[in-house]
Amino acid sequence: MSLIDGEGRVAILYGTSPLPIPPDRNVYLSRPDYAGAHPLVVVVPGDGGVTPSVKALCRRLSRFGYAALAPDLFRGKTAGALSDAPGGRVDTDLADLVSVTRDEWSHWCGSQRFVALGLGTGVPAAVRLGSGDGGGVAISPASFDGLVDALVASPAPLLALVGGMTGPEVHAARDAVGRGEWVVYGSAAPDFFDDGADGYDRPSAEDAFRRLVSFLDGRLTRVEA
Repeated sequence: MSLIDGEGRVAILYGTSPLPIPPDRNVYLSRPDYAGAHPLVVVVPGDGGVTPSVKALCRRLSRFGYAALAPDLFRGKTAGALSDAPGGRVDTDLADLVSVTRDEWSHWCGSQRFVALGLGTGVPAAVRLGSGDGGGVAISPASFDGLVDALVASPAPLLALVGGMTGPEVHAARDAVGRGEWVVYGSAAPDFFDDGADGYDRPSAEDAFRRLVSFLDGRLTRVEA
């Protein structure tokens, strides 16, 4: 672990750690550097895996009092298409991660209530994870193909941060789901939230991050610095 001091209101610890249950899997974790079980955000990355942008997002969330964990869903192999992972493995890895935060890591991570943050192609898995007991869901989707039915079936609180789609497309999805906070960045690309992507849009990404923190603060009990 390494300590960052002075990058925000909260000093943080961050680094890559093995998941303390078999099989061997790694998770990038970032958390406030003070005592207590910090509220949990599980960041579910898409096809790029745990990129520098995903790591930076985890660290930034921690500066607001959250334990942010991003699992390596490719299990050490070169990141490819998340859809190519063996059936059920992604959901198993995410469920194991949450179980660890309620057991081996429970002294610094309070996950009886948590939010799953899905990015790009990681959104469907995040929806499934966050729809369980105590969960909430925040998404920045690449598309709504095959996603609306899962959102309709989910009882979880929802924040949707959407770029790169037409108004009618988003409105149809929002109306079908019938709940949640939906924010549309009409001039931004689908990957506007990824500061390592060609479509990164800083004004939209900063607004989305503020809305994300507000959603987390409303859903979770934030530990104050």
